[in-house]
Amino acid sequence: MKQATCPKCNHELRLRDWREECPYCGVNMNYYKQEELLLQDADRAEIEFALFQPRIDRAKASFIGSPLAIIRLIGSLLPAAALLLPLAELRCTALLDGQSVSYTIVTLIEAVKSSRWESMFGAPPDGSVPFLLLLLGALLCLILHFVGILGGCTKKGKIFLFVMDAGMLALTAGAAVLLNGFIQRMCESLPHEIERFSMGYGVYVFIGLLAFVLLLDIVTAVHGIPVRRTQRYIADVPAEEYFAAHPEYITAISRG
Repeated sequence: MKQATCPKCNHELRLRDWREECPYCGVNMNYYKQEELLLQDADRAEIEFALFQPRIDRAKASFIGSPLAIIRLIGSLLPAAALLLPLAELRCTALLDGQSVSYTIVTLIEAVKSSRWESMFGAPPDGSVPFLLLLLGALLCLILHFVGILGGCTKKGKIFLFVMDAGMLALTAGAAVLLNGFIQRMCESLPHEIERFSMGYGVYVFIGLLAFVLLLDIVTAVHGIPVRRTQRYIADVPAEEYFAAHPEYITAISRG
């Protein structure tokens, strides 16, 4: 068993040396260099925060760093609101007394969940479920796009936003094709019961707003967003000067 020693004078302690003070040098062994260790911990916290601060600055700039960034932020939310517009419009003389019914994404999901298509037309909802899956996939890409704006000032962040833009447009276009095919098959199978069944204007508005989001991403990438750097201090010294004098701290933090 290793013998306990005094942290200051390194003398070996005996069993009767149970007091806090070292019997040889008189230092309080419990609090020896405690203040120095606390200062080191404080410096370490400031170093970690200073290293993370550029990410905070870039994220803040991506959201509200310029009027163009604010417009992009607001524009990325508009397509989700368009899904509340009519995506399909139906007039069925036999079952709906000639009244027109508009279907948004909410009512379409409810119709599929309750098998309303099957109860109304006596046929499975062929094409409606894949249409909704693609549309929900586009909505998921839209949400990821909004989150990805946090890294919109970086090269990888811009690429991620363009990938989400392409995914949204491709999934929405596929959903529109499926919905149109589904509408045509329903009209052909029930020509006397369905007076009018067409794609709603909400689909076109949604696609148009997705294209607008893509345009905003392109314009933002071309013009760029200025990043305002927040000055951080470590032990009352500017972070840049501190890191230049102590590069080993950056290496130690990055490793552990």
